[in-house]
Amino acid sequence: MFQSGSFWMVMAASAVVYWLLPVRFRLGFLGAASIAYIVAISPVTALVLLGWSLAFFYLSPLATPKRAQAAALRQAAGEMPNLLRAQQSDKDPGIASTGTDTGILSAEDVSVDRRWILWGLIGGILLYLGVFKYLIPNIQFFQRQGGGGLAYYLPLGISYYSFKFIHYAVEVTRGRIVDRSLSGFLCYIYLLPTFSAGPIERYDHFISNLDDRWSAQGAAEGLGRIIQGLIKRFVLSEMVLREAFNFAASGTLLKRLDVLSTFQVWGYAIALYLYVYMDFAGYSDLAIGSSRLFGIRIMENFQFPILAPNIGEFWKRWHMTLSGWCQTYVYMPLLGLTRRPNLATYGAFLAIGMWHSASPPWLLWGLYHGTGIVVYQTWARTRRRQKWVWTNGWAWWLAGIAMTTLFVAAGDLLCFAGARSARQAITLIAKLLFIRF
Repeated sequence: MFQSGSFWMVMAASAVVYWLLPVRFRLGFLGAASIAYIVAISPVTALVLLGWSLAFFYLSPLATPKRAQAAALRQAAGEMPNLLRAQQSDKDPGIASTGTDTGILSAEDVSVDRRWILWGLIGGILLYLGVFKYLIPNIQFFQRQGGGGLAYYLPLGISYYSFKFIHYAVEVTRGRIVDRSLSGFLCYIYLLPTFSAGPIERYDHFISNLDDRWSAQGAAEGLGRIIQGLIKRFVLSEMVLREAFNFAASGTLLKRLDVLSTFQVWGYAIALYLYVYMDFAGYSDLAIGSSRLFGIRIMENFQFPILAPNIGEFWKRWHMTLSGWCQTYVYMPLLGLTRRPNLATYGAFLAIGMWHSASPPWLLWGLYHGTGIVVYQTWARTRRRQKWVWTNGWAWWLAGIAMTTLFVAAGDLLCFAGARSARQAITLIAKLLFIRF
């Protein structure tokens, strides 16, 4: 959408109207303007998404425990105050208490388990995501292989709003989202700058980071980020690095692997990695800057990952909203179920890979980065245990940046170079290791 002149005209006009409106009407207006624009470019997406939005907004609160009658609880509190206090202290601290003036829990504990509503919402949106992003594309691929097949329609922004829905439903059920309004929720889901390319904003962060007044500083910050995004996305990515990306992604690199030197292959791998970074970070800058024009401070998505001295630090800086989402909703639940950190790590990185695509290259990419994290964590524990102080100097830091860059670049090459078989992938890896296969 950022390539369209109409997008920027809508942003400029909407920003003017937004700041002229009273505070209580602003999110409703911005949500309506975003919906109208999405209807204009993809009416099916907008209308289906509206149905999902209403379902998640109204059904998510029903998944919390059913509150018992206040009279029964007051009676129980009078009979067993110490027990109720103990029950209250054992509860998730994120769940808001609805206690009486005595401070004793009054409406939470005598409950009916309705988590099936939460699982139904999550299962429904994952099924929707799976059908449109994974199942239908694979069917179309095999149809095209046979010489036929129909055009495929992928709903705009499906990966981003699906994860937003899951976050919202889980946190509402946990009681950690209490400031709820339909206008705010629709604005959060449809927000035009973040709709098609993220970041994957958290609802609580979105609501708590809204400026009440226009400021020249905020507008300057927004315009500055937009300029950064335009330079990264359309100058560095498209003009400088696009040719190298096309050479690898088109399959030409694999076809010419025998005549290219290992250093040339590494050069293409690094250029491809930089292209992906500039492309994606540029879009994030544009989204953050455009949102800033409305006084909205959305979450950062990249923090100079190309300077990360190890793969663990890299994943604290790269696509931070996606990795944070997977840590909260994949890694931590798996860790709680299995008590096996390595298994939880692999599960999280497979989820990150599948979020991009359920194709074999992306699943391999997830396993590759999961293995990198497991190996690095083992190394870090050994280094701390052995007290290897020689790893604290600037020379080791520079070497760490170089090794991390090469590791990430090799993974991107495996994913984007178009390897269609295990033999092609092994041949590519061997080439990177100076081995003729």
